[in-house]
Amino acid sequence: MQRRAFIKNTALSAVALSAYGFIQFDGSNYVGDCETTTDILGPYYRPDSPVKNNLALKNEPGNPIELSGIIRHKDCKTPYQKAKIELWHCDAKGVYDNSSAEFRYRGTTYSDENGNYAFNTIFPVAYDAGGGHVRPAHFHLMITAEGYQPLVTQLYFTGDVHIKKDRYASSPKIEGPHFKCSKNEQRHTKSSVQCEYG
Repeated sequence: MQRRAFIKNTALSAVALSAYGFIQFDGSNYVGDCETTTDILGPYYRPDSPVKNNLALKNEPGNPIELSGIIRHKDCKTPYQKAKIELWHCDAKGVYDNSSAEFRYRGTTYSDENGNYAFNTIFPVAYDAGGGHVRPAHFHLMITAEGYQPLVTQLYFTGDVHIKKDRYASSPKIEGPHFKCSKNEQRHTKSSVQCEYG
């Protein structure tokens, strides 16, 4: 299904910092379009990830990061309670856990009464996908909510030099806007990424 048709039929959508100007900072919040494009599920999705929002692992390398957002109904205003949010990404060496019982860097959480959710994890890294192709750093998300088709997307980071050469992150055949989240540096080596899902 093409991305624009998927968005029309689902109405679950993302608002993130955009490299193309769809999102603007109003002085206190990022505001803009209430749609995102879907992205590939990818070969590393594992169903049944455990309900946990702290994906950080002790004694493992990686820069800590909090990914948080808001799930909203198709009106882009009303919070959606109890939406299921699945997150997965590679480790600090660019490797996905595809088989362990630990489900490393994979987790599921649910939005609260205000649509909020958050994950504590590490910042994903770019990795060699084979054949000279390097995938940019990204988070995978699947959002499932009653009354809507599931939304599968990936969040990329503005300034990643690998985006331009990535066939999924930069394809001219992709319809609709292509959003990327920016990393906001904070003191004490903690980073924060804020994205909204509508």
